[in-house]
Amino acid sequence: MKNILFATTALVATAGVASADIAISGSGEIGIFGGDGIDTQFHTDVDVTFAMTGEADNGLTFGASVDLDEGGAGAAAVANDADDGGASFFVAYGNARLDMGDTDGAFDAVIAETALAGGSINDAHTGHAGWGHAAGINLNNGMDGSAFTGGDGQIARFSYSFEGFTGHISAEQSLNGAFDTIWGVGIRYSADISNATVGVGLGYQSQNNVFDLWGLSLDTTFDNGLSAAVSYSKLSFNGGGEVEHTAIGFGYTMNALAIGINYGEYNTDFGWDSNGFGIAMSYDLGGGLTAQAGYGSSDDQILGSSDSWSLGLAMSF
Repeated sequence: MKNILFATTALVATAGVASADIAISGSGEIGIFGGDGIDTQFHTDVDVTFAMTGEADNGLTFGASVDLDEGGAGAAAVANDADDGGASFFVAYGNARLDMGDTDGAFDAVIAETALAGGSINDAHTGHAGWGHAAGINLNNGMDGSAFTGGDGQIARFSYSFEGFTGHISAEQSLNGAFDTIWGVGIRYSADISNATVGVGLGYQSQNNVFDLWGLSLDTTFDNGLSAAVSYSKLSFNGGGEVEHTAIGFGYTMNALAIGINYGEYNTDFGWDSNGFGIAMSYDLGGGLTAQAGYGSSDDQILGSSDSWSLGLAMSF
């Protein structure tokens, strides 16, 4: 089956410009999951991604990718040009690059996340109340605005890299023009220092008359397999009230084994504080097959305490 896919890909690629490439990748998950108020049940998931790249005569590179797992009814890349969920595009020349579609905003592109190693089939380790959201606001994922300001998920981001620095500017239009455009800027610096790679990110995001958001992160990966990251974000509503998010994570990878732990907490002016931690473990069985286990624990001021877990196999094709 894999040989047939590769052969088909080669035929499609050579049917157009000689410099164009089309690649097909896939993933799958099987296992079980459960938790507080959740009966133990089966989990299955499959994902197929098409990635296409090309190069113009002047050296300009371009490409597009579509995630068929995200391309269901109402979000298919071919269904609605204004809502291409799972589809992204880029054009690049030298150190400059433009990304459009289902991609990160400037804030999300520079602020490091704290799930550093391991994985779980249903993301139990990143589904806790310290990672996810407070009052519908997800700071850890850059808060693209769709939670409460009607962002349509379509982002345009320009980036430029120079001597270890990468700067980003992004814009996300609101759905049907109901709100002002969400603007973002960010800069990230990474460097190899002694036996480690160190990264620093600083980001800002704003929507007129709605909110201002800024964040800072520091992360490092050591040659011995250890990694660590810490981040802080602060969201201020123009009508009053603030949300602060602090997160920290550690990871360790040794041969086929990877283990990660993360903790986060939200402090708000709205009487909705929350915190939680997650643990993920994975073991590479070779050939694209990985055993995964995850656990998440939450403590929410309104919703109370809860936990979730998962166990299964992740497949990469």
